[in-house]
Amino acid sequence: MSRLTKIMVALLASTAIAAPAFAITGDVSGFLHVRGVAADNMDGRDKDGNLTTYKTLDDGTVVKDYTTDDNTRAVDSRLRLFTTAALNENVKAVFTVEVDYVWGDTDNDPNTTSIGRVGSDTTSQIEIANLYLDFNIPEANTNVKAGTHYYKMGGGLILGEHASGVSTRTAFDENTNLGLYWAKVIEGVDENDGADVDFYQAQLDMKVGEHTISPFVAYYDADDNQIMQYGPTTTIDNMILEQQYYYGLELKGKIDAFEYSGVAFYNDGRMKADVDNDGTLDTLSTDAFAFLANAGYTLGDTKLIAEAARYGDSDSPTGEMVTVAGFNNFSEILTGGYFDVRAGAGGVDQTVATNRLGRTISGNGSYYMNFQYAKLGVEQKVSEKSKIRAYYIYAEEAADNQVRFLSNGKSMKRITFGHELDLYYDYTVVPGLIATLGGGYLLADDDFGYDVIGTKEIGGDDAWKAGLGLAYKF
Repeated sequence: MSRLTKIMVALLASTAIAAPAFAITGDVSGFLHVRGVAADNMDGRDKDGNLTTYKTLDDGTVVKDYTTDDNTRAVDSRLRLFTTAALNENVKAVFTVEVDYVWGDTDNDPNTTSIGRVGSDTTSQIEIANLYLDFNIPEANTNVKAGTHYYKMGGGLILGEHASGVSTRTAFDENTNLGLYWAKVIEGVDENDGADVDFYQAQLDMKVGEHTISPFVAYYDADDNQIMQYGPTTTIDNMILEQQYYYGLELKGKIDAFEYSGVAFYNDGRMKADVDNDGTLDTLSTDAFAFLANAGYTLGDTKLIAEAARYGDSDSPTGEMVTVAGFNNFSEILTGGYFDVRAGAGGVDQTVATNRLGRTISGNGSYYMNFQYAKLGVEQKVSEKSKIRAYYIYAEEAADNQVRFLSNGKSMKRITFGHELDLYYDYTVVPGLIATLGGGYLLADDDFGYDVIGTKEIGGDDAWKAGLGLAYKF
């Protein structure tokens, strides 16, 4: 061995001994759902029951249009994979991948037209749900999440969605925490910060025994930027948001076998929209009050559930409360339930939102912010491997929709949906894998799907959905 070689070996050896050892701990978790679903009459119009859409022939005769039917038979799959890489207990990177398939379906992207069809291995529909740093600042008793992660603000009614931003939680003591949240909703065009849309919230969590009291204030800075969350619609031009303020309170806790949670807040703000289509923007109030409350009582193997909520804005053109991206999935028929809309055309009729509520951004009724409802339920453990869940829901819109019109030009301001019954049977196939058989049936009010085509009044037909799902959690 030459002198130079000996020197190099010695240097490398000494460097290896002196260098600190870093061990990165990786962790993978998530879920995979596979679901088959059948649904019909989500538009409130039964094709086979002579209540469907109608068309006018050249001679003026009105006849039934048999080309329209909203029955759905679909199978879909969803994978959500959470991957973390932790250098130590105080810092980790989180990366979440989501993959959706509707079997045999395509999507609207010409680059991914084989989604779910034969040959789907040549392409994919991969979404990056989360990408953020999660770290602690021990000296300040603070946890920070920076990047794209999940937010649940105002019980999910103000913001219940993945968004990019920063969340911090600082512990003053074991019973008091301060949360500060910022979400970048829209980055202004051409780096114009005057066109940016941002959301800010501060929340103080105070634990008193088994109860937590959380007052919060929030600010939605959407000044002079076109609203992108629930418009513009085909009937409202130039819908513009101004600043929105939220003042609210969250509560949760338990007393022996009784548990509860709730949120209430007041929205104070303004918006502009050309509601009357006269070419000028009208300044509208967006002041509104919202609440969501639920409670549960466990008695042995039986759990009783009650829930009620109201959110909407009578001054808003569509009746929807102005939120960043509110989310509340309370019903199988109205908002999607267990067999909700996930991806592709196979699922557009699994909720009434696409057909009856006029959602232009999403067919998922969970994002529709104009509901008032009451819900009662019972969950019964049958055995160590099985459970039955049953729920009753009565729902209607909370506020008038000023821009919904029937085919004859008359307005249809508010919909009463009716009475819904949801039933599920859960069975644990093996630990980690649960099979669910269930669905919902809506005893529809006459408002549901109502329209006047020529001299015919249509609508008011019951809607139903049934499905079988497999959920693997790992």
